[in-house]
Amino acid sequence: MAFDRRTDFTGFILDLLDFMEEKIHEAIDDESSRPAATGEAAGAVPLLRDRLREDELTQFMLVFDVQLFEPYATPWWTELPR
Repeated sequence: MAFDRRTDFTGFILDLLDFMEEKIHEAIDDESSRPAATGEAAGAVPLLRDRLREDELTQFMLVFDVQLFEPYATPWWTELPR
């Protein structure tokens, strides 16, 4: 089922990656917020994965593997704060 998107593909992906980067920096800078910040970054992964599947060219350019696709994504993001 195809959905009409309100945000163009490139803008959405870049905004989502910026959010994830911000949360990872937050986790690095503040140990007390590390679990929450990495959890927030990991929460964006399903959205990222869904949108990346929409674009055929992007599917060939992916450099991520364990960070995005199950069954490896959840354990990878769980281990990140450690």
